[in-house]
Amino acid sequence: MPKQALIVNSDLTTQVIDIEGDELGQLQRAVEGLIQPVELTDIITMWVNEEGLFQGGLSINQLASAFMQEIGSETPIMGNAVFTGGTDEDGNTLGMAEDVLAELLEIADDARQVVFG
Repeated sequence: MPKQALIVNSDLTTQVIDIEGDELGQLQRAVEGLIQPVELTDIITMWVNEEGLFQGGLSINQLASAFMQEIGSETPIMGNAVFTGGTDEDGNTLGMAEDVLAELLEIADDARQVVFG
């Protein structure tokens, strides 16, 4: 069974990937650098570039930044963000549930329509 994750690029395009196997490498490639987890809920973790604010050339990710505001942080997210399920009792990253994945895809699509028309 795949361990699904959702990449939301800074232009709000999306890609569903399977992170089973090379999880760390895939997350780092997706965010273009070192990863930092942000626990949005018990069932959603957002992975961002740990040094995104200091790296040149990364655009603001308006959707990821909006999620940060929802949890009470004004920190903008630069570059791509990856969404996974929460973690299990041992702290291992879980894949996204199908219904949560579908909802995030819809949210990203709606945001893309609002931002880019």
